[in-house]
Amino acid sequence: MKIFRCVHKKELLLLMNGEQEKLLEFIESRKSHKNVGRGVNTFDYSDGKSKVHFYLYAQTARLFQADLKEGAQQYALMQYELPYKQIKPARGYGYYAGIYEPFSIPVPEFAISPEEYSFEHVTAIKDQSCLTWYNIEYYKYIKNLPREVMAINDLFGEPFLPGYSKNTILKAPFEEICGITGDFPVSKGKVKSLQKKIIKLHQKSFD
Repeated sequence: MKIFRCVHKKELLLLMNGEQEKLLEFIESRKSHKNVGRGVNTFDYSDGKSKVHFYLYAQTARLFQADLKEGAQQYALMQYELPYKQIKPARGYGYYAGIYEPFSIPVPEFAISPEEYSFEHVTAIKDQSCLTWYNIEYYKYIKNLPREVMAINDLFGEPFLPGYSKNTILKAPFEEICGITGDFPVSKGKVKSLQKKIIKLHQKSFD
């Protein structure tokens, strides 16, 4: 199954080089830096373990890139593939503004374990445009979301309708509302081509 992540180019380099300890340190450092990762989501962090977030739709990964505070040249879009049955327990939603005003809508995500975050699962990298990755199911998802699961973009008052909360969306059938029709064979990226592109992107970000 294809999932997507907006990734700092330094993170890509660490991932490619298999520097797992430095990679996790870098990801953790980003969480409190320049508002990256702010907002509400349905994931449980009570175990204290790190998680690496991916988006189901490339469109929302791209929107997240646009919201980052550093220059766009520091980031790339990564396509990552794992069997759906493997990442199904890691599914959930994050609430984000600026997609469907005046609401914050629940965006399908996967918060995978660091052990599952490996260069061998990277199948493609895009510097900026990812039009070929856009999925019509994303637009269907946005259109069909019930008002009750959206949060009002308001600093004051109750963000959800009475009786609803950020976790209401979890009662909806994930596969049905997200357009997941089954598991498909996982493809393999061309390692040497990916390595060359990552090195090129990393060098370009500091030109």
